[in-house]
Amino acid sequence: MKTVTRNILLIVPCSRRKIWDSNPLQGPTPARDAYTSTYFRLCKSYAESRDLEWVILSAKYGLVLPDYLIESNYDVSFKDSNKHSVPIERVIEQMQTLGISRFKTILSFCGRAYNNMLEVSLAKFGKTLINPFPEDMRSIGLRQRYVKSLIEGNDVSSCQGRLLRDGPSPVKPKKPF
Repeated sequence: MKTVTRNILLIVPCSRRKIWDSNPLQGPTPARDAYTSTYFRLCKSYAESRDLEWVILSAKYGLVLPDYLIESNYDVSFKDSNKHSVPIERVIEQMQTLGISRFKTILSFCGRAYNNMLEVSLAKFGKTLINPFPEDMRSIGLRQRYVKSLIEGNDVSSCQGRLLRDGPSPVKPKKPF
């Protein structure tokens, strides 16, 4: 029996690619299986291989547990202001329900737009979001290689280039919501 690391929460982003892209007739699906991008699958694999508690930040639904049923395909992103993403108040409510205060460390494998939402929300609880990626690692390809390296058990120093050379750094939000 695996012991879940209870003091660390990993937040991973949803993905544009979903199971309904390849199987339009698929019914409601747990979030862990609904998102199908390579990056999402790597993030999920990392969380599960380290026995971390993890949640998914969906621009449509907010913070969802891996078993949360996603009803059908959607196309919403925090990056696109023309689409109606989940309000910050809803994310704050979800953090309260999740018991965010019990976590000592809150890591995010999300990108900047998603981290901005998280940072503002976590500030309501006096929590800081840890982004393990250097500021200049914005490319999804670099992030994928980094997470894959972590899954394989490599030390951060073995990652190509600057990947995590400087260690975790707090996320700095660009704009308030």
